[in-house]
Amino acid sequence: EDCSNVEHAIETIKTFESQLSDVNKLKECLDLSQQNSKTMHKLFTYAQRYFDQEQNNEDADKLVQKVSDLSIKNSTASKFITNEIINFDQETIDIILNCNELSDYHFDIKDTLKNKKHILSEIEEQLLSKISDVFSTSNDVYTVLKNTELKYPIVELTNGKKIEINDQNYRELRESNVREDRKIVFDTFWKTYDGYKGTFAKLMYKFVKNSVTNNKIRNYYRTH
Repeated sequence: EDCSNVEHAIETIKTFESQLSDVNKLKECLDLSQQNSKTMHKLFTYAQRYFDQEQNNEDADKLVQKVSDLSIKNSTASKFITNEIINFDQETIDIILNCNELSDYHFDIKDTLKNKKHILSEIEEQLLSKISDVFSTSNDVYTVLKNTELKYPIVELTNGKKIEINDQNYRELRESNVREDRKIVFDTFWKTYDGYKGTFAKLMYKFVKNSVTNNKIRNYYRTH
């Protein structure tokens, strides 16, 4: 039902294009966009938690992908809002920022205007939204590898207890009062990761490269 509501809202949001200089239309559009964002957040949270519990579950994986695709569709359809705001003349901006009915959005509008130089044309922004999955691929692969395909070892502690070491209990086991157990846990856990260091290094390289590429596309630069 939530997915259907988002789909319907996306189509309604599109109808506001080229009308946002009207204060009433702008508020109506922003209200609907904000509500859609809240619904998308709820869908993402549910889908991701479901996937976290059963990462080998095909249905969970499909749900995450469905919500991800819907998010891209929502983001792409809403790009005109930012584009219109940054192209308002000063008179329109002053009217908007002095409108009490839009007070909840004044901070975001000011922030959008402040970052105008990093916002691309509407077509370019839509293109980036459509390929956003490409930029998140390395992180998605890392999550699946670390949480579902990596085989964590079982170790025997000094008290004779056998336990699987994984990301969830590593920190707790490393805080053991028994020094020998801490060493066993540390050496065994990282030996497992060492077997995949080439893969993890490549994923990290791609993650950093994607971040650098995105910064260059948006004309960000370092200041000293």
